[in-house]
Amino acid sequence: MKRGQAVGLAIWLAAMAGAGAASADVEATLAAPLPAPVATIIDGRVWRCEGEACRGMDTAAMDSQPEARACARAAAELGAFTAYAADGASLPADKLAACNKRAKPAGRPGG
Repeated sequence: MKRGQAVGLAIWLAAMAGAGAASADVEATLAAPLPAPVATIIDGRVWRCEGEACRGMDTAAMDSQPEARACARAAAELGAFTAYAADGASLPADKLAACNKRAKPAGRPGG
């Protein structure tokens, strides 16, 4: 992520948090820890990850889609998950395995 994008994302995140428009909806655990904290938006969901722990927060711009698909789209950018729970409901093992088929390879630089 370029510096300008990172600054814009940080300002937007602060505004959304202050407005109370976003609420934590997803808790996920990455198979491999990230080398540095990540903040990104995937399909309208704001993701913050540090180490192996990721948290996704829905926004008004969140695309309506099945969680298995949302998991796959997040895995494509963040990496494989060992756990993924939306609104407290864990994704079943078969859907988690399908989600991880699109996962970004470990060590691949992010965009």
